Amino acid sequence: MEIFLDMQILWNLRCQLHRPLMCGSPIAMKKLSSSENEGSFQRHFPRGIDIYFENVGGNMLDEVLLHMNLYGRIAVSGMISQYNLKKPDGIHNLFCLITKRLRMEGFSELDFRHKVPEYLEFAIQLIREKKLLFVEDIAESLENAASAFVGIYHGRNVGKQIIQVSTD
Repeated sequence: MEIFLDMQILWNLRCQLHRPLMCGSPIAMKKLSSSENEGSFQRHFPRGIDIYFENVGGNMLDEVLLHMNLYGRIAVSGMISQYNLKKPDGIHNLFCLITKRLRMEGFSELDFRHKVPEYLEFAIQLIREKKLLFVEDIAESLENAASAFVGIYHGRNVGKQIIQVSTD
């Protein structure tokens, strides 16, 4: 079963484009030509995609639809590439929902808000046991805040970007 979590692939391509020595594979948060997308998807998902977690939208979703396998499932939680556009991009490959018998369903964290206490209990225990880890990229001092912020958009940070104003 091929599962495509787009942020992982986006991270990998971002790494390929910006830091080739640190990371390993492809697809970026920039507009790629159709031929570039085709090559990346074929290389990373030669058997197609069964499950896709959508939070980018636009060209990425359009391309993914073409590579979904029969009866694939798409969970949609956002479309970050569309939020600030005056005229959002249209999706041209929606016919794939029919021809490939895909299931696409949106969800919101609001649907699960009642489970937050249960989740916190579970997650905090995993953090204590060092089974759930998180990555922070810490820029020290307010003087470095601007470059750290710009670095987010150029793929220079790893994990959550934090500006440490003081060590006190």
